[in-house]
Amino acid sequence: MHNIKDKINFLLRISLTAFAFLILFSIQPINSQQDKYKFDKLITNQENFPLSISCMVKDTKGFVWFGTQYGLYRFDGYNFKAYSFKYLDSTSLVFNMINCIYDDDRYLWIGTEQGFSIYDKTFERFKRFNLSFINNFIFEICPSTNNELWIGTGNGLYKLDLTNEVFTNYEHVPDDTTGAFFVNSINSLYEDESGYLWIGTGGNGLFRYDIKNKIFKNYKFNPEDSNSLSNDHISKILEDRKGNLWISTYRGGFNEFDKQTEKFRRFQNDSLNRNSIIDELN
Repeated sequence: MHNIKDKINFLLRISLTAFAFLILFSIQPINSQQDKYKFDKLITNQENFPLSISCMVKDTKGFVWFGTQYGLYRFDGYNFKAYSFKYLDSTSLVFNMINCIYDDDRYLWIGTEQGFSIYDKTFERFKRFNLSFINNFIFEICPSTNNELWIGTGNGLYKLDLTNEVFTNYEHVPDDTTGAFFVNSINSLYEDESGYLWIGTGGNGLFRYDIKNKIFKNYKFNPEDSNSLSNDHISKILEDRKGNLWISTYRGGFNEFDKQTEKFRRFQNDSLNRNSIIDELN
């Protein structure tokens, strides 16, 4: 980590697993949890296997991929295989400290603190992207239409055209009619079926980007409005079957956002309510 801000952002990224489990268990009666869910510990003989996992994804072949601070690990149901940065090997991982992973069947897209790598699962090799011309600190990789990817970095939002490998930067728009957009840390991205990109930031709240009309709208914490976002530091955005967004924050619990009413419902720790969430460090 380079400074306090980077440490906070890393904490925001590793909250994904905790947030997912929180949503999972909150929808089931407490009495049934012990009967329905069972956790098994994965034991590996591999030396120096990291205790801290920042992200994970299961691909279409059934492999589970883990992003850690010491590189990438693949679990086949029985054994782990490690992938790491090698100084003299340009086909190795670009950097060991991994923040996010996206799987598109043939390739794994791996965001690190020093750019991102594409892993070709057929030929088992990496292609490196060093993004020093924008920002190497990659927090999120999100698929879009037309063979494109959205990339959230420590210095703003970018779109990658996969056909031509061309990057487009989305920054401050001075004309308020289109909605001003200028943020540094992009922690979470989600594109819905209605053509909106939802952008979770590290201190500037939630943005909705109308991709077709190129208009940004900002949602932020308002101390005078209980239906506003609970905290402007967002760590993760998920969508449920009803189309509502679930937004995890740093020190603000999590929120359910109704896209139709544009209102937030907060879930926060209440010391007087034993059924409230345990902690707000989400």
